[in-house]
Amino acid sequence: MNSVTLTGRLVKDPEMIQSKSGNGFCPFTIAVDDYGKNGTVTSFIRCVAFGKLAENLVKFCKKGRMVGVEGRLSQQNYQTKEGKNASMVQVIVMRIEFFSAPAKEKEEMTKAKEEKENVIPKVVDDMPHSEKQMEDDLELQF
Repeated sequence: MNSVTLTGRLVKDPEMIQSKSGNGFCPFTIAVDDYGKNGTVTSFIRCVAFGKLAENLVKFCKKGRMVGVEGRLSQQNYQTKEGKNASMVQVIVMRIEFFSAPAKEKEEMTKAKEEKENVIPKVVDDMPHSEKQMEDDLELQF
């Protein structure tokens, strides 16, 4: 079984990227707090969303927004600029939920509701395309 569920805050504004094959995806990082005896430890977890998930993340979320993600872990191997082999683990997002927004974003959302504009969806589900296509899309440049 390969399944992960995390809740954390976006560390920067998400941005859409077009792959070589023309598919859109959005790599992003969330700060996840772990509370223990010795205080709070924050981990920074790299995630990637595809298709409509990526589009909605870029459209509705900004830095600081609390999000919940469900997905699976994927290890990517690559070469650094120095030519060394390296790898990283990231979450391939299958589902995302938008939670609380920073104060400024909350004001904007309230204003939009009052003006009867688009209402932000709470949950977005989207299955990424085939494994081979995802591998091709995830060829990241470091």
